[in-house]
Amino acid sequence: MKILLIGATGMIGAKIATEAGRRGHPLTGVSRSGGEGIEAAEASDTARIAQLAAGHDAVVMAVSTPLDRKST
Repeated sequence: MKILLIGATGMIGAKIATEAGRRGHPLTGVSRSGGEGIEAAEASDTARIAQLAAGHDAVVMAVSTPLDRKST
């Protein structure tokens, strides 16, 4: 199962990424800042997320609520 993981570098996302890899699932990681092997995208950018999700079997959202409870 090919997985798109939004929030891949966060505390929970990193654990999900590790487990998906352990189970042999191909994974595309997404974070705001990107990085080596991680796509850069804001979770609120629906067009970019839709573009990244194409060809994946599942999308996992591992993004927490902002600490100030305000959306960005």
